[in-house]
Amino acid sequence: MSSHEPTTKRGRARRAPIAPGILANGLSLVVSQPASAGGSCTFGCSETHNTSGLSVLAGRNWGDPYGQTLWIAPGGKTPQKQDWDAFRVDAGWCYHVLWYTYGVPDHWTNYNQIGRGEAWIQVHNHQTAVVQRQHTVSC
Repeated sequence: MSSHEPTTKRGRARRAPIAPGILANGLSLVVSQPASAGGSCTFGCSETHNTSGLSVLAGRNWGDPYGQTLWIAPGGKTPQKQDWDAFRVDAGWCYHVLWYTYGVPDHWTNYNQIGRGEAWIQVHNHQTAVVQRQHTVSC
Protein backbone atom coordinates (compact mmCIF):
# COMPACT_ATOMS: atom_id res chain seq x y z
CA MET A 1 0.00 0.00 0.00
CA SER A 2 2.74 2.37 -0.95
CA SER A 3 2.89 5.01 -3.62
CA HIS A 4 6.56 4.13 -3.99
CA GLU A 5 5.86 0.93 -5.94
CA PRO A 6 7.29 0.75 -9.48
CA THR A 7 4.95 2.30 -12.01
CA THR A 8 6.10 0.52 -15.14
CA LYS A 9 4.02 -2.19 -16.73
CA ARG A 10 7.01 -4.51 -16.55
CA GLY A 11 7.29 -4.08 -12.77
CA ARG A 12 3.56 -4.33 -12.32
CA ALA A 13 3.21 -7.59 -14.24
CA ARG A 14 5.35 -9.41 -11.65
CA ARG A 15 3.01 -8.83 -8.73
CA ALA A 16 1.34 -11.85 -7.13
CA PRO A 17 -2.35 -12.36 -7.95
CA ILE A 18 -5.04 -11.97 -5.30
CA ALA A 19 -8.23 -14.06 -5.33
CA PRO A 20 -11.01 -12.38 -7.37
CA GLY A 21 -14.32 -11.47 -5.72
CA ILE A 22 -17.79 -10.00 -6.19
CA LEU A 23 -18.33 -7.01 -8.49
CA ALA A 24 -20.16 -3.53 -8.16
CA ASN A 25 -19.34 0.16 -10.42
CA GLY A 26 -18.76 4.08 -11.21
CA LEU A 27 -16.65 6.70 -13.11
CA SER A 28 -15.16 10.19 -13.58
CA LEU A 29 -11.75 11.72 -14.17
CA VAL A 30 -10.03 13.34 -11.19
CA VAL A 31 -10.17 17.02 -12.00
CA SER A 32 -11.86 18.78 -9.11
CA GLN A 33 -14.07 18.34 -6.06
CA PRO A 34 -12.16 16.51 -3.37
CA ALA A 35 -14.05 13.68 -1.73
CA SER A 36 -12.83 11.27 0.85
CA ALA A 37 -13.31 7.58 1.40
CA GLY A 38 -15.03 7.32 4.73
CA GLY A 39 -14.07 4.91 7.47
CA SER A 40 -17.14 2.78 6.88
CA CYS A 41 -19.23 1.56 3.99
CA THR A 42 -22.66 2.35 5.42
CA PHE A 43 -23.96 3.45 2.01
CA GLY A 44 -21.88 0.95 0.02
CA CYS A 45 -18.20 0.77 -0.82
CA SER A 46 -16.54 1.68 -4.07
CA GLU A 47 -14.32 -1.13 -5.35
CA THR A 48 -11.88 -1.82 -8.16
CA HIS A 49 -11.29 -5.31 -9.52
CA ASN A 50 -8.57 -6.33 -11.96
CA THR A 51 -9.16 -9.12 -14.48
CA SER A 52 -6.48 -7.81 -16.85
CA GLY A 53 -3.01 -9.32 -17.18
CA LEU A 54 -1.21 -6.36 -15.53
CA SER A 55 -1.44 -4.62 -12.17
CA VAL A 56 -3.67 -1.59 -11.52
CA LEU A 57 -3.07 1.23 -9.02
CA ALA A 58 -6.05 2.12 -6.78
CA GLY A 59 -6.34 5.25 -4.65
CA ARG A 60 -8.16 5.30 -1.31
CA ASN A 61 -9.30 8.94 -1.45
CA TRP A 62 -10.73 10.57 -4.57
CA GLY A 63 -9.41 14.05 -3.69
CA ASP A 64 -5.92 12.71 -2.90
CA PRO A 65 -5.42 9.45 -4.82
CA TYR A 66 -1.70 9.37 -4.02
CA GLY A 67 -2.38 9.66 -0.27
CA GLN A 68 -2.97 5.94 0.18
CA THR A 69 -2.56 3.62 -2.78
CA LEU A 70 -2.74 -0.09 -3.40
CA TRP A 71 -1.45 -2.14 -6.31
CA ILE A 72 -4.07 -4.65 -7.48
CA ALA A 73 -2.43 -7.68 -9.05
CA PRO A 74 -4.04 -9.53 -11.98
CA GLY A 75 -7.08 -11.38 -10.61
CA GLY A 76 -7.17 -9.17 -7.50
CA LYS A 77 -9.39 -6.47 -6.07
CA THR A 78 -9.43 -3.75 -3.43
CA PRO A 79 -10.10 -5.05 0.11
CA GLN A 80 -13.70 -5.85 1.05
CA LYS A 81 -15.52 -3.49 3.43
CA GLN A 82 -13.08 -0.69 2.52
CA ASP A 83 -13.89 2.28 0.32
CA TRP A 84 -11.37 2.80 -2.54
CA ASP A 85 -12.52 5.80 -4.55
CA ALA A 86 -10.29 5.79 -7.64
CA PHE A 87 -7.97 3.88 -9.96
CA ARG A 88 -5.26 5.20 -12.25
CA VAL A 89 -5.12 4.82 -16.02
CA ASP A 90 -1.42 5.03 -16.79
CA ALA A 91 0.03 7.52 -19.26
CA GLY A 92 0.24 5.99 -22.74
CA TRP A 93 -2.28 3.24 -22.00
CA CYS A 94 -5.92 2.43 -22.76
CA TYR A 95 -7.97 0.58 -20.12
CA HIS A 96 -11.19 -1.26 -20.97
CA VAL A 97 -13.39 -1.11 -17.84
CA LEU A 98 -16.69 -2.87 -17.10
CA TRP A 99 -18.81 -0.98 -14.55
CA TYR A 100 -21.26 -2.54 -12.08
CA THR A 101 -23.83 -0.72 -9.95
CA TYR A 102 -25.20 -2.54 -6.91
CA GLY A 103 -23.58 -5.70 -8.29
CA VAL A 104 -25.40 -5.49 -11.64
CA PRO A 105 -23.49 -4.95 -14.91
CA ASP A 106 -24.15 -1.37 -16.01
CA HIS A 107 -21.86 -0.35 -18.91
CA TRP A 108 -18.27 -0.47 -20.16
CA THR A 109 -15.91 2.39 -20.94
CA ASN A 110 -12.55 2.71 -22.69
CA TYR A 111 -10.24 5.20 -20.95
CA ASN A 112 -7.78 6.24 -23.65
CA GLN A 113 -4.59 7.82 -22.33
CA ILE A 114 -2.50 6.80 -25.37
CA GLY A 115 -0.37 9.85 -26.18
CA ARG A 116 -1.54 11.51 -22.93
CA GLY A 117 -0.61 11.65 -19.26
CA GLU A 118 -2.11 9.53 -16.50
CA ALA A 119 -5.74 9.97 -15.41
CA TRP A 120 -7.45 9.06 -12.15
CA ILE A 121 -10.95 7.63 -12.55
CA GLN A 122 -13.47 8.00 -9.74
CA VAL A 123 -15.37 4.97 -8.50
CA HIS A 124 -18.58 6.00 -6.71
CA ASN A 125 -20.25 4.27 -3.75
CA HIS A 126 -22.25 1.14 -4.70
CA GLN A 127 -20.05 0.81 -7.80
CA THR A 128 -17.32 -1.55 -8.91
CA ALA A 129 -14.90 -0.89 -11.74
CA VAL A 130 -13.51 -4.05 -13.35
CA VAL A 131 -10.37 -3.34 -15.37
CA GLN A 132 -10.59 -6.03 -18.05
CA ARG A 133 -7.86 -5.08 -20.53
CA GLN A 134 -4.88 -2.73 -20.81
CA HIS A 135 -3.30 -1.83 -24.17
CA THR A 136 -0.68 0.60 -25.51
CA VAL A 137 -1.35 0.25 -29.24
CA SER A 138 -5.08 0.88 -29.61
CA CYS A 139 -8.19 1.50 -27.58
